[in-house]
Amino acid sequence: MAIFLSFIVFNCLFTGDLLVTLGYNGNMSNTRFNAGRALPHRYEPQAPAQKSPKRPSPQSRRRKIIAAATSLTLLGGIVTSVSPSHALDLRPKGVDVASHQHPFGSRVDWKRVRLNGYSFALIKATEGTHYTNPYFRQNRDEARRSAMIIGTYHYGRPDQSPVLQALHYADTIQCQNNPLDMPPVLDLEITGGLGPILLHAWTAVFLSTLNIRCGTNSMIYTYPYFWRTAMRNTPLFSFAPLWLADYNGKDGPTTPLPGGWTNWKIWQYTSTGRVPGINAAVDLNRFNGGYVGLAAMSLRQEVVPTIPTVSVNGQWRIDPEYLAEVERLVKKGQKALPRMVYADPQIDPDLYKVE
Repeated sequence: MAIFLSFIVFNCLFTGDLLVTLGYNGNMSNTRFNAGRALPHRYEPQAPAQKSPKRPSPQSRRRKIIAAATSLTLLGGIVTSVSPSHALDLRPKGVDVASHQHPFGSRVDWKRVRLNGYSFALIKATEGTHYTNPYFRQNRDEARRSAMIIGTYHYGRPDQSPVLQALHYADTIQCQNNPLDMPPVLDLEITGGLGPILLHAWTAVFLSTLNIRCGTNSMIYTYPYFWRTAMRNTPLFSFAPLWLADYNGKDGPTTPLPGGWTNWKIWQYTSTGRVPGINAAVDLNRFNGGYVGLAAMSLRQEVVPTIPTVSVNGQWRIDPEYLAEVERLVKKGQKALPRMVYADPQIDPDLYKVE
């Protein structure tokens, strides 16, 4: 079993499968935005100027080997830390929690949650530009000590700055760089009064900021009706892993999926679950795959997907040149790809000032 797990994880590390899933086609030329253009001001976060991309250095590969080895060790603990009645369930299931799961300040007993077969926890971290869930760190640390895979999410407020929200979230979760931490998540389920065009741009700015800051491909949480109406079923963000809320009483989300997605990563199938160790109703989720796939989501990338945007008169818009390119591809029956840029953990918020 350990040999099989090692093969799968190391294959992902060294064959570039993760970059392929992001739409990377091997050509790194012209992947970063050009800085310093005149108005309209470009949303152009980028790492300092670099020479043409090279293969990962030996040091980088050693770091990945260490991370993979650590992940395999932790993965073994996760698979074996459940009660016998759940030991043969190889489809990971999880819970997502916020302050609502702490009635009268009660704690979540994460060991009981884990023993009852739940292997991952998605924990609300932040909302808007300033709010932090008061139970976030407690839940994260105690769930991690209970051998659970950890994820977090940010409840988006589209009536507030997408840049400040993304940076607030990234700083709060410290980009989730621990082994087996899942990618960050944008929880998008309200419009904040924005119409579809402005909401598309808000989402693009938030995801691009977060991806560049944390070196990852962040997930999107939404539900079908919202995406088909408030977002006009746009396929622009189908490169992001999908966490879909769909309470249909079936064995999986309703198909076809919204927004051009052809696959989903996490399915939230109820908001009224009951789990020993949690003193309130809780959302229940399934992962679309096995434990190795769940663990592989923690790997970070040197280049990340973004959607180019512009700011005109204080409002964000998707870059018209990019939209024209998308339209041309759609007419040819091809799928639009995001712009791949270098991650930059030291990103400067001043780069995002709206002019």
